[in-house]
Amino acid sequence: MNIFATAYTKIKSTFIEDKFNKILLISTFLFSLIIWLIWRIYLSSPHVYAYNGFGVYPVQYLAVIIVLNLFIAYSSYEDDREIGYLLLSSNLFVCSLIFILEIFYLTHPI
Repeated sequence: MNIFATAYTKIKSTFIEDKFNKILLISTFLFSLIIWLIWRIYLSSPHVYAYNGFGVYPVQYLAVIIVLNLFIAYSSYEDDREIGYLLLSSNLFVCSLIFILEIFYLTHPI
């Protein structure tokens, strides 16, 4: 069997056929798109100061976390589905924290 066909089948069963994973994945992508648009339009200008202790902006941190959690959820789906549910739910939690941070930056300009 072709390795790409096997990977597609696993991705399909993990993220498309599982209804809860599909809802979590779509809502994560929509929420992160809104966060990215807010960051790109309002907060990426040089006159807005956004604290970044490690040199990584919150939107970049969000992208790394989402990719890591998606990979772990994909690889652990056959063994334990609840781990995938937890990881995809944590993506939404991190999205909401970064959204609150962006609202704070918007309401408290320096």
